[in-house]
Amino acid sequence: GGNQFGDPCSLRSLSPFGATSAAPDTSQGSGARPQNAIAAGQTPAGALSTYLICQAQMGGAGSIAAQNFYGVAAQASGGSAFNWLNEQGNPNLKSETADTWTAGLVFAQLSDNPWLAGFSGSIDWWQVSIKNAIEISNPDTSNFACYGTTIVTDAAQAAAQAVTPACLNVGRNLGTGAASTTLLTYTNSADIGTAGVDLTLNWIAQLSDLGLKSIPGAITFNSQDTFLDYYRTKNSRAYFDVTTNWKGSLGPNLAGTNPGAYSYRLNAGIGYMLPSVSVNLRWRFLPSVNTAAHATEEAIIANNNKVAEGGGGTMLSYTPGTTVAAPGWSAFDLSFNWTINKTFSLRGGINNLFDKNPAITGATTGYPGGTNLANVCSTQAKARGCVSPTSYSLPNDGAGLTQVGFYDVYGRVFFLGAKAQF
Repeated sequence: GGNQFGDPCSLRSLSPFGATSAAPDTSQGSGARPQNAIAAGQTPAGALSTYLICQAQMGGAGSIAAQNFYGVAAQASGGSAFNWLNEQGNPNLKSETADTWTAGLVFAQLSDNPWLAGFSGSIDWWQVSIKNAIEISNPDTSNFACYGTTIVTDAAQAAAQAVTPACLNVGRNLGTGAASTTLLTYTNSADIGTAGVDLTLNWIAQLSDLGLKSIPGAITFNSQDTFLDYYRTKNSRAYFDVTTNWKGSLGPNLAGTNPGAYSYRLNAGIGYMLPSVSVNLRWRFLPSVNTAAHATEEAIIANNNKVAEGGGGTMLSYTPGTTVAAPGWSAFDLSFNWTINKTFSLRGGINNLFDKNPAITGATTGYPGGTNLANVCSTQAKARGCVSPTSYSLPNDGAGLTQVGFYDVYGRVFFLGAKAQF
């Protein structure tokens, strides 16, 4: 699992409780941040405290682990961190509390006019708010419990803090100094809220009633659509864990939540019906959508803008991501039903009629050579927590990465079925 703010022990971490710039970055390779470039939300005293605790966890300032960690670029990199996560249950959990509100209306038979007589539908508004939601703590929360709750000023105090339960939950590898297994647990600290509108429309009319008396049968139209107002989550009560609105992204990514918070989803179909035969063409549409990482970054930017405008809270550091929004996607499905007689019937069709490829969700623009990294963040953005990248990266076309739960990965598919009743 990864951390939002990177490894707090790194001198390059963006963590508001990390060791950023607490000591000169002497590691080999690129990626060092300017000296005294304290992460937003951190103080020099806080950075030094974390640095001392980290050294104590590694066996002391002169230990092999500390020398390896702070002397090798691969270990000192703080843009992200990887470590194994162990999840532990919590017998003291309490039941969640959810408030669910719904309101709607159903309409039908609006008129005797043949254009309106077969028109019906429903509109439903819904809102769900879960307080004290049960969620697994994230790595940043576990790290904060060790490094962000107590300020130490010397090696002795750091050694005492390093053996507390909170710090033992985020141990370090005594050979490399890198993060070891992190212990996570479930708490009643999360808030989850979502709201939106569902719309259903149905229409059927006999062609003869519409003035086409020489043409038998009826035409139909149906649509089932969802419009998302918001989907907000906050994983913990920690000040650095800001509320994220996942609308328009492939999030949320909290345990137990369903990903894919599209701004809206459209499903419509048009058909032709005879007493024994019906044909239907269905259209599925999903709008452009960003990654979950983009939604997280936008939440930090919104938090920082609020802080800069005097709204309270803590400024947080972030490095702009380079993810590319997946394009809007649609597909058509054609199907038929034929009742041959009282005994036999056939059904069949073609899904993804035009063989539409799935949308690519993993593309990035990167920071290729020639990019002026120092100017990735504008002057105003730097004042609001933006930290320019320190290394170049190649663009990525997504390598075929998609979301199989939303996009058709099979291509054009034919199906045929028969049914007999005796």
